[in-house]
Amino acid sequence: MTTPPASDLPRGTVGDRQLVAVQTFDIARLTSHAVPIVPETFIAVSGLGPKEDSNGSGKTSFLIAVSLLLADPQWRLDTNGGRPASGILFHPDAAGVDQTHRASPVDHGYIVGVFAHPAHPSADPLTVWIRIATTAPLDYVAAPRLKV
Repeated sequence: MTTPPASDLPRGTVGDRQLVAVQTFDIARLTSHAVPIVPETFIAVSGLGPKEDSNGSGKTSFLIAVSLLLADPQWRLDTNGGRPASGILFHPDAAGVDQTHRASPVDHGYIVGVFAHPAHPSADPLTVWIRIATTAPLDYVAAPRLKV
C-alpha cells in the first residue's frame, strides 16, 4: 500500500463544491483568460483543423487541466506526484510559435480552479492552484477566497 503525498490540507477540502472557473498560465497554447464552467451543464469541446484533423487550439490541454483540478485517478497523483502532467507545459514548437519570436519552453506553469457551492456560489468559494514543473512533482495549494 502506498502512502498519499504529505499535505497540510486534509483530503476532501473541496467537499461538495463544484468547479466554476478554470484559468491556466503557461499551459500548452492556452491563454491566461479565466474560463467559466457552469455546473450540471454539458460542455462540448471540439474543433477541426484544415486537414480534417486537430486544429491545435488546446482542447485536449484544457481537458487535462480540468482533470488535474478534479484529481482524476488517471494521473496517479498518489503514486507519481503527477509527473506526466508536465507534458502540457508551454513548448513553442508544439504551440506553433515562429522561431523568430525566440520563445523558450517553460519549466513550470499553473492551473487555477475556483470551486463553489452550487446553491450559494459566493458564500464560501475555494481557489485551488496547481503548480506543474518539469523538475518536481505536481504541487497544489487550496485557499479560501480572501475577503476584501
